[in-house]
Amino acid sequence: MDPSEGEAPVLTHEDNQAFLQLLRENMELLGIEEEKMDVRFEDVSVEADVCTAARQALPTLFNSAVNTAHEIAASLRMCTGSKRQIKIINRVSGTIRSSRMTLVLGAPGSGKTTFLKALAGKLDPSLKMLGEAIREKSANNKSEKYIELLTKANTYGTRSDLATNYIIKILGLSDCADTIIGDDLRRGISGGQKKRVTIGEMLVGFSKCFFMDDISTGLDSSTTFDIMKFLQQMAHTLELTMVISLLQPPPETFELFDDIILLCDGQIVYHGPRENSIDFFGGIGFKCPTRKNVADFLQEVTSKMDQKQYWVGNECEYQYHPTEKFVESFRSSFLTQLRGLNICKQKGKKIVKTSKNRGIFTWSVFQACFSRELLLVKRNY
Repeated sequence: MDPSEGEAPVLTHEDNQAFLQLLRENMELLGIEEEKMDVRFEDVSVEADVCTAARQALPTLFNSAVNTAHEIAASLRMCTGSKRQIKIINRVSGTIRSSRMTLVLGAPGSGKTTFLKALAGKLDPSLKMLGEAIREKSANNKSEKYIELLTKANTYGTRSDLATNYIIKILGLSDCADTIIGDDLRRGISGGQKKRVTIGEMLVGFSKCFFMDDISTGLDSSTTFDIMKFLQQMAHTLELTMVISLLQPPPETFELFDDIILLCDGQIVYHGPRENSIDFFGGIGFKCPTRKNVADFLQEVTSKMDQKQYWVGNECEYQYHPTEKFVESFRSSFLTQLRGLNICKQKGKKIVKTSKNRGIFTWSVFQACFSRELLLVKRNY
């Protein structure tokens, strides 16, 4: 008996690209119009109140009681406040184009997570957002091979939902599709599989715009590359807008992205095509070594500790370039115009402002979460 008999066929990158291309062609034949979504943000700042005393900032029961008492005393003007405002994101502007993969890079504490949450409208209520994010919409208006690829993407168990089966295939979750996710008390799938399930929850809705934060955590480099390759094919073929932050991506994964957003101290140091990033810093006097990972170079060149090693001029003339100096150089360069910050002035385009909870109501979210918890209780009574 053939050992491979009965096994689900493997969906390769070539199969996925062909399937997506045929899917798009069939949608065009049916007259289904696809919308492109560009994301534009101008002078976006995010502020937060932090405790000046490091000990009081720790989330312990005693510190919470002390902080509450201190806030009451401060409101009664019995003592001075112990909080100060800091800017997590400081007046960032830019345009994220559709049909492209955008990589967000930055050292821990640079503001990557807050930046993505601000664009997605998912900021914590305690954070103050100044400015606004604007999304621009503009609508643009082989039979046997299609059936073969459709069957290959949809072959899994007894499920009849093509979207679910397809996402399970490309994320490599076929082996654990019927396994409970698990929690602190119940053993379930692994950490890497949980990360892929989270990605699948975003993809299964077939939205036009995605914001993903550190989705490679817990995944090996091979799995990360496979997932990024599938996402790249979806973004290019189905004209999606994808913004993804990764921590130290390997070179082969880094080259899958079209644009780079480099954050440092809550400011955008570079925002433009991936292939132009090295030339931008080269014009300032910093060169990436031949065998150096470009992603690591971009994050280290803004670091005070690692910056000097990339200086190509006279060592005696070297001076530390702070974040503000990089930002000033970027804003004065031609790359700012390349990003199309004046896109709203173009004719024939419609601007749609976004707000929080757009497209889904709070009551619908509550019903979905309540139904899910009720189902879990029934399964584990």
